[in-house]
Order: sequence, then C-alpha cells, then structure tokens
Amino acid sequence: MSYLVVTRLEPYPDTLLDAAAIAPGPEARYGASESISLAFIAALQVLPSRQRAVLILRDVVGFTAAETADILDSTADSVTSALEQARATLRDRYAHARREPPVAANSRAERDLIAMLMAACPSYDLIPTRANGQLAFAAYLRDPAGGARRAVGLLVLTLSGDQICEITRFDNTVLASFGLPGVLP
Repeated sequence: MSYLVVTRLEPYPDTLLDAAAIAPGPEARYGASESISLAFIAALQVLPSRQRAVLILRDVVGFTAAETADILDSTADSVTSALEQARATLRDRYAHARREPPVAANSRAERDLIAMLMAACPSYDLIPTRANGQLAFAAYLRDPAGGARRAVGLLVLTLSGDQICEITRFDNTVLASFGLPGVLP
C-alpha cells in the first residue's frame, strides 16, 4: 500500500469549496470549509510527513484509526500515537495564536476592509476573491507608462476580527484556478 505526500500546498477557491460541500458521494467526507483554512494548511507543513498524513486522514477526511492504518499500511495503535503527537505539536506551537473569528464574508466590515486595502496600494491593482475560506486578492503591478498590468500573485489574508494578522503570498500561477487572468489590459 502506498500514499501520496504533498510537499507544496496551494490556495483553494471558495467557489469550489462551496460546491464540494454540497456534492454527494465520497467528496462529502471532506467536510466543511473550516477544516481547510490556510492557517491549518500552514500548520500542517511543520509536521513530519507521517503525522501530517494521519492528521489529514483522521481529522479532515474523517477516516477511523483502522481505515487510516490500512491506507498507511500500519497499525491502529501507531496511527493513534501519530495523531496524538501531531495534535500536541500543533497545540504547543500555535497556543499563542488564538484569534478572534474573522469578519463575516460579504459583510459591511469586510467590504470596508477591502476598500481600505485597495485604496492603500498605489502601485498595484487588487481584485478581491476568497481562498480557503478567507479574504484574498489577486495583485497586479501597474505599469507606470500605462501599459498592461501583470499579475504578481495571490495574497491570502488571515484576519482576527477586522485586523490583518497574516498575509500569505502565492505566485501568479495559481490565479487560473480562481478564473483570474495573468494580465489586465
């Protein structure tokens, strides 16, 4: 038995999260979009690959210890131990990072935050979107000569209330999955 280890994780468009949440069949086991927050994805990257696999299979996908052990060609006791170690590592590492819930999507507070950020970037045009259940922007560098604006990446904001506490930048190759162009006229 073998399993795939993902070494690079990408942002995921919220429009696809919404579709996956209502789709029937095995995909429904992937659960609510809260399990796929960017903060969770970043946290996963600090775990050894085996603990990461066990945590995803158990806590995100919802497999039992026996199912997970079968997938990883292991024992239920080994899987349970790896899960406990993964949870302890994340709890210890991120205990200080308690945050308020972010402002609600499409709320007045979020619209005000979007307007403020768009006004504060004179060298960039920002197109708001959502990724991993969080506010995100496609960023395009303005050409001083008035030419085409080229995409420089996707910025995903982690909010605590209406305050930005973290910005994660992805390169411009991810924009296509959000239906966004690489160049604006």
